[in-house]
Amino acid sequence: MIICNSGPLITLSKIGYLHLLPAILGRIFIPEAVYNEVVENGAGLPGAEEVRNADFIRVLKVVNILLGHLDLGETEVIVLAKEKNAKAVLLDDRKARTYARGADIEVFRTMFVLYSGLRRGLIKDSYEELLTKLHRAGMRIADHIVARLYEQ
Repeated sequence: MIICNSGPLITLSKIGYLHLLPAILGRIFIPEAVYNEVVENGAGLPGAEEVRNADFIRVLKVVNILLGHLDLGETEVIVLAKEKNAKAVLLDDRKARTYARGADIEVFRTMFVLYSGLRRGLIKDSYEELLTKLHRAGMRIADHIVARLYEQ
């Protein structure tokens, strides 16, 4: 079970690669707060319709809430992962990743999904095209991660 936050859903939708999630990670679960952020509050924005129509995404209700210094979606992702004994979470925010690891939850990032898609031949873009799409989508990528892409 993989629990996902809104950032990866939006980024992958913006660059046309949301379909990589089931191919690489299987069924994806999101808490209600993430669904509301992407689909309801984000109506008309990138990711809203893609997430609403994705048959591989299931929305789950969080039973307990963790109070902390994260936004509601990130908080619900971590709490839901603990409640459901999830295999991992899909988060990009540094602070949220730190909280998740502190709770002994494995963390994947959007770049993991894209890197896996490249390795499996599921992405037909060149590295340059993919990086351009990511930059246009507003995703910042560390130089060492870009270097790793070119090591393929």
